[in-house]
Amino acid sequence: MKDTPSMTEVIESIINRCLVDLHTSLPGIIQSYDPEKKKADVKPALKRQFKNNQLEELNLITDVPVAFLQTNNFIFSIPLKKGDEVLLIFSERSLDKWLKSGKTINPEDPRKFDLSDAIAIPILKPFETGKQADPENALIEHGKSVIKISPNGTFAITNGKEEVINLIKELADACASIITNTQIGPQPPTNKAQFQQLSQRIGGLIL
Repeated sequence: MKDTPSMTEVIESIINRCLVDLHTSLPGIIQSYDPEKKKADVKPALKRQFKNNQLEELNLITDVPVAFLQTNNFIFSIPLKKGDEVLLIFSERSLDKWLKSGKTINPEDPRKFDLSDAIAIPILKPFETGKQADPENALIEHGKSVIKISPNGTFAITNGKEEVINLIKELADACASIITNTQIGPQPPTNKAQFQQLSQRIGGLIL
């Protein structure tokens, strides 16, 4: 005959059952992405584990809004594709009605922290994957294109072969070196000093 569970065990069992269906955040993997509507179908990357150590895969979450830095007149977006990892966070209440109208609304649904109310944020990667962070400079890197901004105000823009600021400086130097043949002999441009000053100023921007 089984022992009667204590009040503590009963309370713990109830809490654990509730926690199984209470979702806060999880890594997820994009299965499909609609850039026009900024929504994705996402597979949660962690399995659900029950008290008896039984594991269960969580279902695909469809029509998940993807959170970019954006306002009514601005967006900073990144391209996403199948297999990209995201951080899933789960809304305290139903998002269905708010996603259609915005504003302050009554969600009209009792669910809380539900899997269907996920928001995907493309900010999370496993430790050994993805691009390497720069320990000193702000960094934007997309394929071969790289922008670095240092704390002292210098920066670099490159495509892996050419660096834009260096090219502009070379252009200013070349303009300062132009020689024009005239009736009184070869002459530099009348604004040579201007080009030389411009080259120095551009040189001060180079990371």
